[in-house]
Amino acid sequence: MAGGSGKSNQSKRVALGGILSALALLFLLGAGFLPIATFSGPIFASLCLIPLVAELGVKTSLLAYAGVCLLSLFLVPDKEVVLFFLFLTGYYPSLRPQIQRIPYKPLRVICKLGLFNVAVFVTYAILLFVLTSPVLQAELAERAPWFFAGLLLIGNLTFLLYDVLVEKIQIIYLYRIRKNIFR
Repeated sequence: MAGGSGKSNQSKRVALGGILSALALLFLLGAGFLPIATFSGPIFASLCLIPLVAELGVKTSLLAYAGVCLLSLFLVPDKEVVLFFLFLTGYYPSLRPQIQRIPYKPLRVICKLGLFNVAVFVTYAILLFVLTSPVLQAELAERAPWFFAGLLLIGNLTFLLYDVLVEKIQIIYLYRIRKNIFR
């Protein structure tokens, strides 16, 4: 009996991984239809991957993230959405448990914000210098210092809220949802 039950739970975990990866991809695809979803789509997609860390481990959750990224590069027409998921939100639920192991809270926050800021610079460098026209580059260069300073400040505050959201979703999954899936 126990062997069958364990095999059944393992099958459920693998199925959960496929379903949540597909749901993450759907959030990214849907983000192209609503302008406000450029930011919320990648966030919702990353939240779909939270249970994978608990059920399948960090390596498998990062593999699912990589699969969603690869598929989204080909299927999602809005590349800005893909870049936000790829560099800002998609991997974070998988890396967060490792960052949380840092014992000193201020150092943890510095690490999180450092990771976020590097990701923002990479994302916007790609958006501005690879995927943007020279006319838009020139227009942004005129107001870039103030624009990017304000964007970075708001982005850092938003990322700290996102971190709290990831933590709360992890808790809800572990203590309320998980028991209904794996009985």
